Amino acid sequence: MPAATDVEWLICPSPDEGASVRLICFPHAGGGASFYSGWFQSFGNGVEVWSACLPGREKRIAEAPMDSLPALIEGLADALQGLSDKPIAFFGHSLGSLIAFELTRELRRRGMREPQHLFVSSFRAPHIPRLSGHFHTMSDDELILRLEQLNGARSGLRESEELRSLLLPALRADFKLSDTYRHVTDRVIGCPITAFGGTEDAAVPLDQLRGWREHTSSYFQLRLFAGGHFYLRSAEPEMKEIIGRELMASDDHYC
Repeated sequence: MPAATDVEWLICPSPDEGASVRLICFPHAGGGASFYSGWFQSFGNGVEVWSACLPGREKRIAEAPMDSLPALIEGLADALQGLSDKPIAFFGHSLGSLIAFELTRELRRRGMREPQHLFVSSFRAPHIPRLSGHFHTMSDDELILRLEQLNGARSGLRESEELRSLLLPALRADFKLSDTYRHVTDRVIGCPITAFGGTEDAAVPLDQLRGWREHTSSYFQLRLFAGGHFYLRSAEPEMKEIIGRELMASDDHYC
């Protein structure tokens, strides 16, 4: 299997022909495939890690970012047709959770196999509406402040006009995906859902994570770690262990 598919919608820097399952990872708002660079070679245990490479960032920086979720999902679903020879699973952080969820539903609509497992992180359950204002309509300075609040650190965007011009368009488009999303009720997905979150993440309260339980006919589990919205920076080893264990579990858990 090649290390990239369809205009590099999906990339795999470290292919593993012997892997029994592919884990497709989706980044947060404004994020790129490199966010999962620490996952590619160190995951192991029969799991081959891929990452979504979305327009408007990194290798696709010359392309206009997409602010239409249906169009984004269509592009990803088309690319996934080339990876149908093995089971897949999805992991999404923040906005990536929403993308992974809607992509799961799109695969089912197309008659394709659902993921073996859906792992979501730091994002409200899809049926829960956003309570705060629209971030994509903020000024550049307000948008940068919001980003820094989520990251828990300064971003460097304040000091570099070049970085702002490169990164803010994708960030704004991604926030629009989340801001304008409206959940449409449909048959719940058949694969298990594991929701991860940070105990100090004010942006995604515990009850919003628990709400993911309503979106699967299989089993649901919630795993919390110390930290804020980007808790996974320090929790990565334990998260990988949990994900790997779930993916290598018995076929009783396969949807």
